[in-house]
Amino acid sequence: MKLAKIEEDDDFDYHKFIMQQLSNCLNSYAKAFNKQHSRRGALFLDYTKRTHIKGDFYLTNTINYIHTNPIHHGFCKQLEDWPYSSYNAIIDNKAGIVERKLLIDWFGGLENFISFHQTQIHIDPENSIEN
Repeated sequence: MKLAKIEEDDDFDYHKFIMQQLSNCLNSYAKAFNKQHSRRGALFLDYTKRTHIKGDFYLTNTINYIHTNPIHHGFCKQLEDWPYSSYNAIIDNKAGIVERKLLIDWFGGLENFISFHQTQIHIDPENSIEN
């Protein structure tokens, strides 16, 4: 289905389409990984879930939640220690796919971005008061 046709179709189920594409990608990865490592079975324990971000407060806490999740689960002690996070790319001005300027502006500057993450360790956006 071409993108132009999707955009014209008011009845098109975007959620289902995106989730199917993600499912295809994850299934392909799991099959390749299992073949490479001579193993069988599921790689991923839970299904992937999407949540509608309902406002500025929710978005801010979601960004924080993603960056502080490795600390929460004991993979590292400092935000900067987790190499797979966009946090380092944002604070170190590294080139990449992250909209660095957009995120820094969202928090009102780099210092505010860093300060917020240091003081708000792991707030679950789905259980926050103002979502």
